[in-house]
Amino acid sequence: MKPNKYIVSKNGSRIAVGIVGDKEQAQCDVNLAHNIFNSNDGDGMFSGLIFMESEKQFKKLLVWKEYFQVWDEFWTKNKFKAGKKKDKAMEFTFLKRAVKRATLIWESSVEREDFMLRLNGGQGETFSFPTFGH
Repeated sequence: MKPNKYIVSKNGSRIAVGIVGDKEQAQCDVNLAHNIFNSNDGDGMFSGLIFMESEKQFKKLLVWKEYFQVWDEFWTKNKFKAGKKKDKAMEFTFLKRAVKRATLIWESSVEREDFMLRLNGGQGETFSFPTFGH
């Protein structure tokens, strides 16, 4: 499966991350961001859209995503070890691999483009959500 591309845009003092690529994989990214950081999301423009606090937070999301991927790959190959006590050295190895992979994604699959400013017609820098009942 081809990896997703990410487009990072300023959104006021925060950022919006548009995900371009596989819709199912994008939904996994959106769900992970919501579960870890309680991030809001949107749809319609991209395969997925995540509203985050900062680029630093987005980088952390990429590391978490890759950590779970490395973890999954290891346990799929080593089912015979399932259920044994977790080894701190193994977790550190997983984290090192995840950081390396997240860095590669950051360098090759992340672009910056201020699409949120264009969506607002150049009037202000924030994307406003409709307020219902107010």
